[in-house]
Amino acid sequence: MRALYPVVFLFMSGRGTDQPAEASASSRLFHSLFGRAFEHFAAAAPTVLRANSDEQGFGLADFPTWPAREVASAADLPVAASELLSSGPVLLLPPWRRLEDPRDDISRHEYELVLIDCVPPGPGALLAAVVPAKTMVTRVSERFRKALALHWQPVLVQYTRGGIHGVDRRFETAAVFLRARADGEAPPLRMFKYSADDDESAVLDDFDRLLARQGGRGRFGYVVRDVPKPGETLGFARHDPQLKARRDALSGFGGATTLQEVFETPTPGYDPIESRELLCGADEPGAVRIISGRDIKRDGTIGLPDERTEWALVPLDQQLRVGDIVLQTIIHLTDRPRPCRSRGDQRGSSSGRRL
Repeated sequence: MRALYPVVFLFMSGRGTDQPAEASASSRLFHSLFGRAFEHFAAAAPTVLRANSDEQGFGLADFPTWPAREVASAADLPVAASELLSSGPVLLLPPWRRLEDPRDDISRHEYELVLIDCVPPGPGALLAAVVPAKTMVTRVSERFRKALALHWQPVLVQYTRGGIHGVDRRFETAAVFLRARADGEAPPLRMFKYSADDDESAVLDDFDRLLARQGGRGRFGYVVRDVPKPGETLGFARHDPQLKARRDALSGFGGATTLQEVFETPTPGYDPIESRELLCGADEPGAVRIISGRDIKRDGTIGLPDERTEWALVPLDQQLRVGDIVLQTIIHLTDRPRPCRSRGDQRGSSSGRRL
């Protein structure tokens, strides 16, 4: 039986033609992690493979210490990769382009189609790729992940933001290592995430421990024991064992119910459009303060009145009472909810529909 070696696909978005002779610290860390992954999975240096028609900036000159080979076009990359796998690991640099006229509806990105066309030559083959992080996370790419899973099983997903020279620091990438799918128990999946701002030695040490462990979590990564299903999202937070333990703990609180079955939800006593006639001065007898979203501070307390505070004559049965919980009802996914509890030492108040 032939000895099979890993093939690594590396996709870069920036041209990077002005890359300095010495890579930045973040880029150095990225390549150090790749080198350690090669050592762990293959114990050999790769052959760099790319298409000479590729116009992106990362090319053979960026990896001067590794042997290299160029082919005529991107369509030749899968065949050349399989050929080189028989003698050693391969680092493949295909074009990272969006196709105007894709050949099928699985993907519109050329690098994804190259990945799908790469069929493992045997059960020991290992394939790796650096792709936009959303490729491994979003539902839009689910069909691509399912097609990829026909031949490959993920064994390592490494997320980074700002860790690759020539790629915008705000852009997150995912380095994905895939083992040829085989019968029997699937290998464990290792997840790793770091940024260019993290301490280099701490990242490298934790990465070494991640490669050595068979379970558990470190500072930057963890091992997934329950292998995700084909096509399932591989988001870092999705499979984090610490977050999973918290979700499991929440399930112990019992079944779900509607808010109306737990609390009274009375109609607000003041409407900013329909109740303007109730407005009055702060010193008028019976005046109560109108609490709006801006009045609830981050710590859940109500801020002091200011020049924008409004007062109104609101019926007593529609005013806030001691023990009431005030919640903002218009919340964006990125907002932090700020509940507020009414205290007995606060002057009478009423919430408007803006809450």
